[in-house]
Amino acid sequence: MVIALNVLALVACVLITRLREVLSVWLAVALVESLAHVILTLASGSRFSVGWYAARGLCMLSASTVLGVLVWKTSSLYRQLAPAHQALAECSVRDALTGVYNRGYFNEQFPRDIRRAQRESAPLALLITDIDYFKRYNDRFGHPGGDACLHAIASAMEKSLHGPADYLARYGGEEFVIVLPLTDAAGALHIADALLDAVARLNIPSAKNPGQPMTVSIGIVTFNPPTDTPSVGEIMDRADTALYQAKNGGHNAVVAFASSPV
Repeated sequence: MVIALNVLALVACVLITRLREVLSVWLAVALVESLAHVILTLASGSRFSVGWYAARGLCMLSASTVLGVLVWKTSSLYRQLAPAHQALAECSVRDALTGVYNRGYFNEQFPRDIRRAQRESAPLALLITDIDYFKRYNDRFGHPGGDACLHAIASAMEKSLHGPADYLARYGGEEFVIVLPLTDAAGALHIADALLDAVARLNIPSAKNPGQPMTVSIGIVTFNPPTDTPSVGEIMDRADTALYQAKNGGHNAVVAFASSPV
């Protein structure tokens, strides 16, 4: 009866799985070992005989085979899922339209950047940019044109960043934020000028001034721990103030917090 059950299990394994996968093959091998174990146990007649020891060995081999295959299969599945998990995690922090980091990533990462700057007493700069007259552009060229404009400008600005920890994130609508660790006021101004130039070189037609390229306005705020330790909200307020001054001063401008347009 026991032999018949083992044979039935082996036949069922072969018929159902057709041994198409490695796991199925090794399961069949384990069933063969189990069948041999049963046969040897029944044939040995007495304990501690050669057949009895052989049966015990096959029993251990069968169990080890199944365990080993399960461990191998689990590891294989993990290796296959790891890239997918990484891609999913990356997708969750990226803006679907522009491909740059999204606001959720910025909201989570920026406080860490501030704490690190405070811990290391290192300067940190934040730039907030707004595409000039974007609503008019969107109204004139439609949402597909507006989406293409956003993607092109975001890509151009991201390529202008060269620091290993620098990053660009879409803050909302046509606004973007750029975080520049280990960057003082002079360095931030240099990057801001590069951003203006990168956007101008795209030659996207301006809806406000025909014949002129699309432009952006930029507000800059920098702080230098430990003498200056503002909160996230205070930094954002300073950046918004600088951006408002840039927009109010004629657009296509860079303004550092509490300074005049440059």
